[in-house]
Amino acid sequence: MMTRSSLPDEGAISIRLETGSEPEVHVHSSRPLEVSRLMLGKSPAEVSEIIPLLYNVCASAQSRASLLAMQTALNQPLDAHKEVARDWLVMMENAREFLIRIFRDWPVLFEENIQVDLLPDIIQLLPEAAANLFTNAIGFSWHSELVINSPGIENSILQLDRLIEEQVLGLPSAHWLSLDSIPALMNWAQNTNTLAARSILYIDRKNWSAIGQSPVTALPEMNAAQLIKKLSHATSQGFITQPSWQGKVRETSAFTRQQHHPLVQPFIDEYSNGLMSRWIARLVELASIPDQLRTLRQLLEKPTQPVFPDASGLAQVETARGRLVHYAQVENKVISDYRIMAPTEWNFHPQGLIKQSLLDVLQRNPSSLEQALRCVINVIDPCVGYQLELD
Repeated sequence: MMTRSSLPDEGAISIRLETGSEPEVHVHSSRPLEVSRLMLGKSPAEVSEIIPLLYNVCASAQSRASLLAMQTALNQPLDAHKEVARDWLVMMENAREFLIRIFRDWPVLFEENIQVDLLPDIIQLLPEAAANLFTNAIGFSWHSELVINSPGIENSILQLDRLIEEQVLGLPSAHWLSLDSIPALMNWAQNTNTLAARSILYIDRKNWSAIGQSPVTALPEMNAAQLIKKLSHATSQGFITQPSWQGKVRETSAFTRQQHHPLVQPFIDEYSNGLMSRWIARLVELASIPDQLRTLRQLLEKPTQPVFPDASGLAQVETARGRLVHYAQVENKVISDYRIMAPTEWNFHPQGLIKQSLLDVLQRNPSSLEQALRCVINVIDPCVGYQLELD
């Protein structure tokens, strides 16, 4: 039986910066990208137990993608309610990840005290939500059983909504999301005493709003057949390790998902895809999650028929950090091929977003350079730890 301690660790991202007359950024990943070999020869049920052990971060999203990939590989009809419930848990996990960044990491970045008392409530959001949707709160086993506790589900949404309103935004999410200009947002920040508001004022005061710009473009929708071909090819490991699409290194993140939002667009017009635009996009995504959860809850209450997915063996799931892909093939009831491609491989590509963004910071040479660099790394957000070295 596999345990977390018997599995490979998640690795780390190493970033070394040369700060001389010709700045350079070197990015190296020690993430164990061949971990998918552990799935070979296992049954889908066994894989569904292994995946959560492999990932401390975004384990629900990883499990969601894994189950969906294996189900489609077997051409199984999907229980629509169960799939919605799993999507619901992934969305709640995304909210949790954003909140952990805000209350654990942002205080360190902005020289404030960590609000330790909030972390237990944030961490409990996901298990409490799972208990309202699945027997024994187990949502991502091959044999998970759906239960729908409607009052409990509504309470989970209210808890999240209240946490965002009282601790992050200082006003209801819908009201905050209706802000549609830089002056309106800055007026909110100046009149709100939350860490999110103070962080925006801090970035503005330091003149960091435009730092970290990058020419890297958003990852578009990937054609399923083309993606399967790349993932199943003999050279797939190279594609997974340093991915590109249509000949270009790409970005997949909360920023690429929210770049057309009416509150984000004015900041892009002013600061391109620099630090402030990304900061606002992260908050917009968090503020939008309660209403998205309500939409999913409504789907849980509607009668439905089993559905058959189109892409055989392929699953794409939007996580807090970007698009996650799992690919599986099953022969004789066991896994014969398996591939995982996480958003960190796109965003922390050695020639990609993180390199170009940090080069921009070095070239602008802002005050408090290392602090500015760490803010940019944090908002791009690797799914593992990182080390930063300045030469």
